[in-house]
Parts: sequence; C-alpha cells; structure tokens
Amino acid sequence: MKARKLLPVKKKILIVDDSPVNLILLHRFLSRVGYNVIQATSGEEAIRMAGKEQPDLIILDIVMPGIDGLEAASRLKDQSSTRTIPIIFVSSLVKKHSSMLKKMAPGRSFLPKPFKKRALLKEIREHLENPGP
Repeated sequence: MKARKLLPVKKKILIVDDSPVNLILLHRFLSRVGYNVIQATSGEEAIRMAGKEQPDLIILDIVMPGIDGLEAASRLKDQSSTRTIPIIFVSSLVKKHSSMLKKMAPGRSFLPKPFKKRALLKEIREHLENPGP
C-alpha cells in the first residue's frame, strides 16, 4: 500500500467588515492564496464566531455599527478561548489617526484601506508564524 502524502492544514482567517464589497474582496484574495476564510459582518458576530470557529487570525475593520472593531477586539482579548488569536485591524481611519489608534490598542497591527495585498500578506504571515501572547 502506498503512503499518502499529508496536505498542510489551511490556516483559518476570520474577516470582519460591515461592507459586503470589502468582505468579497478579502475573501477572494485570501482564498486564492490558500487560506480557509470565514466572515462576519459585525463586532457581535465576530465575537460569537471567533469563540465557535477558533480562527488562527482575525482581520477586523474598526468602524462598524454596534460594537466597533476596537471594542470587539477588547472583548475577544478578555475571553480565555479567544485571547491569543492575533488581530490585524484594517480601516480607512489608519492613515489619519494611526498614532491615536496605536495608543488605544497597543501591540496590534493596523493597515489602511484600501489595503495593499503584499503588506496584508506580510502581516498575516508574521502573525501566524509568531502569534505572541
């Protein structure tokens, strides 16, 4: 009997954005480069899905109705089951308010919208290879 070659496990990424267009663009791009992508359209849904699905990484918009991305991230870090999941913020606020955002959420990655594919992939790989605390 021939030994089967094991395929690498695809890393799971949760993308969270209230814009259907942004979700489609991110989903297509990340799927094409080999990630297993799940998505949420609100901070509340992101918290529920992260607890249930246990993604390897979360890409989170900041400006959303209801619970915004910063609050959702804070709640995710307060839960033991989601505390260690790395988060990358992607937002149109980053260019204008990067220093303020870094004070509000120290140790997090922030990428501006529209995102550059190469920069996003670099951040994703860095967080997946070195997840940190």
